[in-house]
Amino acid sequence: MIQPFVLKASPPDSICIGTTIALSASGAQNYQWYPPDYLSSTTTASTTTRPLQDITYHVIGKDNSNCFTDTAEIKVSVGKTTAINIGLDTVLQSGSLYQFNPRFSGSDISSWTWSGSPDLSCTNCEAPTLVVKKDICIVCNASNVYNCIASDTVCLKVFCPTSKLFVPNAFTPDGDGINDKLMVQGTGIKIIKSFRIFNRWGELVFERTNFSPGDPSCAWDGTVRGKPASSDVFVYVCEVLCDAGYPGIFKGNVGLIK
Repeated sequence: MIQPFVLKASPPDSICIGTTIALSASGAQNYQWYPPDYLSSTTTASTTTRPLQDITYHVIGKDNSNCFTDTAEIKVSVGKTTAINIGLDTVLQSGSLYQFNPRFSGSDISSWTWSGSPDLSCTNCEAPTLVVKKDICIVCNASNVYNCIASDTVCLKVFCPTSKLFVPNAFTPDGDGINDKLMVQGTGIKIIKSFRIFNRWGELVFERTNFSPGDPSCAWDGTVRGKPASSDVFVYVCEVLCDAGYPGIFKGNVGLIK
């Protein structure tokens, strides 16, 4: 005796435009799918489709004797890629911290994948950071809820990759001939355009311009307007030109100890 049946079908799904999805039904002996748009077959239990827009498919199931029928439907949502922009190619000083801030429209990005450097602060977050040490190109792939993947690349170029500035974090101008002066040294630096020191109130207490690294005549002896400064922490700002002629700025703190 022929018995009634329950037709089962694939659950609703979302796809990216241009991709193919498989649909299936079970429980019957004969099947009829409609509308036929984009379907690879309309009379089999399983079929595939590559729709260009949202569409709802219906499937009718029957037994071989046409005694019983049942129907089911499958909604397929079709989405497009969400374009992203992770920034313009940039030139910056070696050792600089670069913050990625992707721009995109909408709010349907579901996952991020970054590649190109093992030094990225994260590879699956929205906005990683990177300490740039050499010329490098970073690739970002962003997938939205439709599994559409957008990609963008930014290339970071460093200038003065071998430039290093050395300023002690403390000195002791006590006249014993050891560490009495604060001298700027460095490698890969063509000239130091300016070396300025400020006290904790932002007052300029020392300045030298246009000298070579390691020049003791341009070192700070710990005096302010001809008088010995008290023990304190000072801020230095050093503007340089590297060997390639590019400018750079180095900043830091230095302790004067007595």
